[in-house]
Amino acid sequence: MVTQNRAWIWSEEIGDPAEAARTAFLFAQALQLSIHDKSTIIRLAMFVNDMLGDLLSIPPYQPLETPTVAEAVLIDHSTGRTVETEMKDV
Repeated sequence: MVTQNRAWIWSEEIGDPAEAARTAFLFAQALQLSIHDKSTIIRLAMFVNDMLGDLLSIPPYQPLETPTVAEAVLIDHSTGRTVETEMKDV
């Protein structure tokens, strides 16, 4: 996986070519591509490098909904009215 915090590895200016090659090799294995063909590894590395601008322009992921950690039911015994609510993790 290529994440924003490790995108620098793929940079031609400041990157780590050995780590980029190892990761591209693992991508080729996962995609069941030919790992014995150097051009496959090089093309995968070039593809990731070409997409770095897109990756870095994406805002950080924000979960759509915070998980519910508890549910509460309040009962007014004098009126019989009930109120249900969920408690969310922040």
